[in-house]
Amino acid sequence: MSFLAKILRRSPKPLMGSPAANDAVRARLLEFGDDGAGVRHVLHYAYAPGGLDHSDRPAMIAHLQGRGFVVSDAAADDGVVLEHYRPVAADDFDRLTAELSAWFAERGWEYDGWECAVAGPE
Repeated sequence: MSFLAKILRRSPKPLMGSPAANDAVRARLLEFGDDGAGVRHVLHYAYAPGGLDHSDRPAMIAHLQGRGFVVSDAAADDGVVLEHYRPVAADDFDRLTAELSAWFAERGWEYDGWECAVAGPE
């Protein structure tokens, strides 16, 4: 379960990839003095439901790698982890997560949010 999913399990869960879901993580970062503006290591998670045909998985991974993500297998549930470095402040990052959520949904997968370390002062 991603950091975001853990944060949100006690309240109604916004759609992963939405600004509301991203804001929940950013609010937690802000508690540590991190406004999300600095570049940092970001992990995104996506999972395929059981019974889904995985024949397109290699093409999906190749596409994501072509977009600059380092892609690895998640620890469970035939998922993938996408890694990259960037700020997580709103607008541009919210567009990216909404795009990832929609892209995975079109393929029958579930985007499960993202996490990152707290970035120190620059």
